[in-house]
Amino acid sequence: MIHLKYPDLFKFRHDSKMRHHLANTFLSITFLASIPWMIMIVPVGLILGGLRAIFGPKPAGRPEKLAKSMPDDDSGISAESADSENSEAATTTTSPNSSENSEDEKEDPPQIFDFKLVTVKQKYLEFSENLGVLISEYVARLQKTPVLVTLRDVATLTNVTSSAENTARIPYKKRKMKVMLIPMESISEILEHSKESDGSPVMIYLLEEMESIDILAENRKFVNEIKEIMSENGEMETLDKSTSEFLMIKKDALVWVNSGF
Repeated sequence: MIHLKYPDLFKFRHDSKMRHHLANTFLSITFLASIPWMIMIVPVGLILGGLRAIFGPKPAGRPEKLAKSMPDDDSGISAESADSENSEAATTTTSPNSSENSEDEKEDPPQIFDFKLVTVKQKYLEFSENLGVLISEYVARLQKTPVLVTLRDVATLTNVTSSAENTARIPYKKRKMKVMLIPMESISEILEHSKESDGSPVMIYLLEEMESIDILAENRKFVNEIKEIMSENGEMETLDKSTSEFLMIKKDALVWVNSGF
């Protein structure tokens, strides 16, 4: 069993405390000595940065020609390019409107006829020297297809020869109603020869779409309509029932039903 003498034990404890105090003292001195340097980091950095900016090498400037060609502002867009973009935007904005206007001009017929209103759907128009020409121009402009409907002999109205290709004959009472595809040029002579009418209605339908005269003659709505008009001799109430556009031709005038005006 080891027995330490009291002086040796006291000496061991004393040395241990001294080492502990020396370590604490060293750390405290080191920390206190570093405080001024930590405080000086920011101002010293600012001072060094300022000296570098003043006395350091400056960046090379832009060449004179390049500087002149480039815009002064930071956006990188010159006034000319901005104007061009604005003009393009204006063109893009107005182009749909201009196309719509052109379509409206194409669809809306010119106001060249001296109409007299009969009803909302019927307009009365007296014969004039160039009436047939004006109607033909209207038909051509709107790309409509004229179809003659009459009980009369077609040869008394137009010089166009009736054939199986352009004419369909629909039974009506004891007679045959002729439904004939005609050229636009025939409108004028039909108007002229209608003055010698026997009193039976003469109509020129202005159709937008038509596959063939035979298919038209098989259209029950169309056939029933023209039969009713014939039976009522073109009475006002009968014409108001129609949804088609056509000319009801009389001796000295015509009634334009469902006109595009």
